[in-house]
Amino acid sequence: MSNRDDKDKPIQTAEEIKREQELLDIQQLMESAVGKRFLSRLVFEMTHVHSLSYTGNAETHFREGRRSVGLHVMAEMLEAVGPDFINQLDMTRAIGGNEQ
Repeated sequence: MSNRDDKDKPIQTAEEIKREQELLDIQQLMESAVGKRFLSRLVFEMTHVHSLSYTGNAETHFREGRRSVGLHVMAEMLEAVGPDFINQLDMTRAIGGNEQ
């Protein structure tokens, strides 16, 4: 690469570099069967993103907080690997998490 090419390239801030690494980390998780199984359990079983959180009492706040974490994780995965991640996670979940 020439010096001219380096000058035309925008300089990344520390925050941009950190964000890029976070997305790469998620991509690597999604490329492995272990990562898919973990994220599937986290999003669908532990945070219940597709479940109602209203209970009529104070437990609603707890459930909604748990669901909020799951939605954040899903948004991170969507940004990192695109919409196909839902299909990958659903497949992992459908086969009982035994994907090799």
